[in-house]
Amino acid sequence: MSTSAVQSAPVSTTAASNKTGSTQSAKDLLQPDGSFVLTDELKNEAQMGGFMKGLGQGEEHVTKGVEKKMAEWAKSHPNADAAAFKDQLKKTLMSDSMSYSMIQRSIQKFSAQLFDKMKEMASDRFG
Repeated sequence: MSTSAVQSAPVSTTAASNKTGSTQSAKDLLQPDGSFVLTDELKNEAQMGGFMKGLGQGEEHVTKGVEKKMAEWAKSHPNADAAAFKDQLKKTLMSDSMSYSMIQRSIQKFSAQLFDKMKEMASDRFG
């Protein structure tokens, strides 16, 4: 049926999923327009897929930032091989997702403290 063709059609991923071999370069991992698309496959390969899913809505924000950084990295390191690119991707994913997670936890902690303080002030004032 044509449904299998439709299911496999969204493979608008990077050239990384289409090419294999040791001759692959960082440039090959970019889209024709010079952008980079971070796929779930690459997230999992970097062992960050599950962690990033845990960021909830933040995953999209982190993904966009990583894509931009990695496109810039590949352009500034045109002779880097795919292994170096993937190593840099793992570092960038880890750094950006951990930073986002820490900021998110700090905001949640601050919000909880603020809410508790407001409840305390309200109970003092209104009994």
